[in-house]
Amino acid sequence: MLSQGTIGSKHTPEGRVMKRIAHLPRDEQNLILKEWEHCIKQLQWIYRMKKTGEWHVSLNPKALSEIRQTMNR
Repeated sequence: MLSQGTIGSKHTPEGRVMKRIAHLPRDEQNLILKEWEHCIKQLQWIYRMKKTGEWHVSLNPKALSEIRQTMNR
């Protein structure tokens, strides 16, 4: 999402993001989904909102520096 510029009010359907992990083994998918929920609920790095009957997501612009630091580790 960061490379696509999906930040703040620019959002994308959550299903589109989840398609990126469909090729992975089931145990890895489950781990990623747990981390995804952690990023939404505890870290608040991802905004999640209901749009057009489905969930849409975007990155929290206030957390960009923290997200980038984590990715560079």
